[in-house]
Amino acid sequence: MEDGVGGVDDLPDELLAFVTCKTAPRSFAEALALERARAAADKPDEPRPPPPPPSYRIALSGTSPSCAAVDAAARSLAQNGFVILESDPPLIEPELCARCAEDAVAECERLLAEVGRRRGINVYEKRFYSREICHRVDRGLRYDMRVDLPGASPCWAELRRASERIALRVIERSGLLAGGVHVDMQGCVTSFPSACDQHFHPDGPSRGLVNCFVALVDVDDTNGSTELKPGTHANDCPDVERVPGVPANMRAGSVLLFDFRTHHRGRAHRRSDAPRPVAYTVFGAAGVHDTHNFGGYDSVFDSADFKT
Repeated sequence: MEDGVGGVDDLPDELLAFVTCKTAPRSFAEALALERARAAADKPDEPRPPPPPPSYRIALSGTSPSCAAVDAAARSLAQNGFVILESDPPLIEPELCARCAEDAVAECERLLAEVGRRRGINVYEKRFYSREICHRVDRGLRYDMRVDLPGASPCWAELRRASERIALRVIERSGLLAGGVHVDMQGCVTSFPSACDQHFHPDGPSRGLVNCFVALVDVDDTNGSTELKPGTHANDCPDVERVPGVPANMRAGSVLLFDFRTHHRGRAHRRSDAPRPVAYTVFGAAGVHDTHNFGGYDSVFDSADFKT
């Protein structure tokens, strides 16, 4: 399968040289600034229409994609605020996805039983927060669970290493994370049948964090794929409410990268057959950490009451 990047031949010379690795700007942000400067010098008084947004769905040829494909993906991440990476065969091996999916559901159900037993609440009706697992909306049926804490199954570290092979190349080329990239945390969001649509939201307000989602099962319109609003990570984005959402339907083993500031939501889980787990790794720029989602909560197993 050849890399599907789309539209490379139509790029200006500076960008074409960049995506074909003939020059070495440090990021797509730098290359785009170069093109804007050239346009201003050539036609200072003539307004130019904005360029069309880059494709947000990039087909790769396995885990060692071409430079042009990586740069096309980086361009989408920088401008759209997200990119979907696909391949045939999948980027992440199906057997590894299946092991992680099985562990995610089993561990989620184990922790929910502990929360219910220790705190005396209906974990399917009432929101709660802990160091290990959160249910952030009453009757939301969508559980955010850490998978990088002591005692986690080794399959999660294996999954992180597999996703890093492609994700880090795209993130570094995008220029979104300056000064080096580190793994900030790792988790899994599992939505149960009858989970409702989320409200659109960013994962945090600050620049310098990128989420890497891995579909552990096929995700589509029936079991609650992620929906994202292109360009809403930008500080000068117009009315966010009027930006149409794009569903990130993906086969198991595909990867979705998105800026923490990009507005998105989990869609409703309308099937009744099985939970839908999606793994994630948060990558941060030097000195930047996610303090928004799991900050300061007590453990499920602590004697003190955690937040409910």
